Amino acid sequence: MRTAWTIAPLLLAAAACGNSHSPDDDMGMGCHSDFAAPHLCFIDECCEATERATFDPTSCSYECTRGSQTCTPAPGCGTCGDEPDAGPVDRRCFGGPCCDDVMNATRNAECDYECPDGYSQVCEPDPSAFCAPSPRACEVPSDCVVTANTCCGECGQATLEGSTSVNEDFLETYRDSLCGDEEPICPACAQSPNPDLVPTCAGGICEVIDVGALSISECSSSDECRVRTVDCCECGGSTDPGSLIAIRTDAEGFYSAQVCDPEFGCPECAPVYPADVDAVCLDGRCTLVYEDSP
Repeated sequence: MRTAWTIAPLLLAAAACGNSHSPDDDMGMGCHSDFAAPHLCFIDECCEATERATFDPTSCSYECTRGSQTCTPAPGCGTCGDEPDAGPVDRRCFGGPCCDDVMNATRNAECDYECPDGYSQVCEPDPSAFCAPSPRACEVPSDCVVTANTCCGECGQATLEGSTSVNEDFLETYRDSLCGDEEPICPACAQSPNPDLVPTCAGGICEVIDVGALSISECSSSDECRVRTVDCCECGGSTDPGSLIAIRTDAEGFYSAQVCDPEFGCPECAPVYPADVDAVCLDGRCTLVYEDSP
């Protein structure tokens, strides 16, 4: 699993239709933002109903007239009894000839996810629309990396709100698009990746999932938790401190489905994790603790 973090100029070419739309049409002059990512406002407590955010050229930011661009489902949401709730990131509906009209799927009475008429959970650009290559387009999870969604990135540990996921082949282009032609003046502060922020490929689009915010990290006792590498394969996966997460013991199938390419086979060997790290249940979440932690 790869995560790209830098305070140098950041990245991406627009995913809009190449000969019918320009980023400046939305962004305003002088604004450099993650215009390739969908900007949605969640307007219900289960994070399913959405509406498009509006761009404010004076502040170079997207804003919600109601709801919020981040959302944590309320207790009782997603109780259809199937796989652990992955949140809205892998339930997107794509519309428009270049898949640039994005909204979330909703569940019907049979607990099936469905999209409104004219939308699909798989991004299928119209070949006749001459769409520009999307920097977030992907075929498998290994195509994607996590990176900051601003030129300078965040001080401290990365957050979901300050992150995005792009195709690794477009990483340098994406960084250049965020910072523009002038050398950025960034704050002198320490930055670090967040191993809970994991890239995946959902509906043909690179997305970020926050392991620590999903139900796969919920717990009631420490014996429900385990240490895991963020990599697809535990055998041979990285065990550096920045590459470890804590998940529930019964969540392996769901997690591997998010980060492993389809039909990819892992070597068969028992993972060996550092002796000074353990996964415990703190405040209802599986959490990593190190022996030298205060």
